[in-house]
Amino acid sequence: MSSTKTNNNPQSKKTEKADRSMKKIFYAVTLLSCIIFPSSAQINRETEVAGIKEKAIKGDPYFQGLFSGICRRGEHGAKPNYAEALKWAELSALRNNPLGLYNLAALYEEGLGIKKDPAEAERLYKTAVEGLTELARNGDTAAQYSLGYMYIKEKGVNKDELEGYYWTRRSAEAGNASAQYIMGYLYFNGNSVIKKDLTKSFSWIHKAALNGDPRGQCLLGVMFYNAFGTDKDFVKAAEWLGKSSEQKDSSALYLLGLMYEDGKGVPKDKEKASALFKRSAEQGYAPAKEKLSKLKAHEKTAGNNK
Repeated sequence: MSSTKTNNNPQSKKTEKADRSMKKIFYAVTLLSCIIFPSSAQINRETEVAGIKEKAIKGDPYFQGLFSGICRRGEHGAKPNYAEALKWAELSALRNNPLGLYNLAALYEEGLGIKKDPAEAERLYKTAVEGLTELARNGDTAAQYSLGYMYIKEKGVNKDELEGYYWTRRSAEAGNASAQYIMGYLYFNGNSVIKKDLTKSFSWIHKAALNGDPRGQCLLGVMFYNAFGTDKDFVKAAEWLGKSSEQKDSSALYLLGLMYEDGKGVPKDKEKASALFKRSAEQGYAPAKEKLSKLKAHEKTAGNNK
């Protein structure tokens, strides 16, 4: 008999579909990092954030710029606050602080809390370059990370992936979790400077995850799920997606929901899966919204067939 029979098992097909979904989401999330790349230092402790805010309130332009980045990204499960980010970025930029100028540029670039203005964003990026470079040379990891982004994405400077890699790596080696995440992203995709290397990608993503970066935790979970740069391990995949979900990462909430739905790495629990999908959808995550719509349609059909 031929061993190439078509698999007609509905449960097996459902599991295969979930596997494909996880892989698709991984690529979607890594591509999304091109959008969320503009950042500053990744602050992992609430006490540090409180200290930065206190210094910002006292009028220190450096910490005003740094706090603007925290507000723009959102941290510790908090949603981004673009109005606050704009307020602190403008105060910092008025005193020509490069981090304030950089964060204000990022807000204009994406139209966050203010009307989108690419030309103004580019002007602000150019204005920030000299000051960021000085800070970066003096070991400031936020400035190093910001410069890395600017050179890689050609913001305010001529594109130079080697220079971008240099500053991003310096920031990552100094412990900046956001930079560690981007190093993992760069090695996952490869570019003109570095070859694609999933083992190195995994190593950097793992460091970012250990340092509390929710994107890193989410991607580490997916790397364990798909055996990208490491052995396949559904239990560890669920563990890291869970850590990211605790920080309300919408992708992680959705992916963890898929794992509970199929009982991979965690006990099968459709109610918990549905709750995770709902939490993800509440943040506007499109795949979670689609998933909930399908579940509701299925429940309605099942009810009509009783």
